[in-house]
Amino acid sequence: QAAKVKTDTENSIKTAVAKYPALKGKSAAWAWFTPTDLSKASFYTSIDNRPRMLEAFGMTTPSFVTKLSAGKPNLFSVDVSAENASTADADVLVFYVDNVAQTKQITGNALLSKIPALQRGSYVASSDNVAAMPMSSPTPLSIPTALEKFLPQLAAAAAKAQ
Repeated sequence: QAAKVKTDTENSIKTAVAKYPALKGKSAAWAWFTPTDLSKASFYTSIDNRPRMLEAFGMTTPSFVTKLSAGKPNLFSVDVSAENASTADADVLVFYVDNVAQTKQITGNALLSKIPALQRGSYVASSDNVAAMPMSSPTPLSIPTALEKFLPQLAAAAAKAQ
């Protein structure tokens, strides 16, 4: 029964992703920002479920994350100082926010705004916990919600990266 649930879940991901060809092969970084300290941006590494789900959607881990986490297999996230924000190059950037004001605070920051995906507008600033939270703890029960609510937002951001 578990094997069937796994196969069904994998098939539902493949079916949903097929509707969004803009995702295929795009690099995606999942960041987190501390609103009271915008001196850096932190990026989840491939040991975290969020980037692993992005990879399940056909996206790749950007080289800057791979380089910063090289040789550190247990590293959960890597930091990029705001002064080096332009080096955080990914086709798509995803991050959580509490509200629109927080998005403006990040995208309007003199240094962080140099992140290429923020400059392009190819980002998802998610304040919708129902849409994005299933990406951090994916299960056969939560993944359908991510496919319905989060995947279209991700595809829209990926389309802007072309």
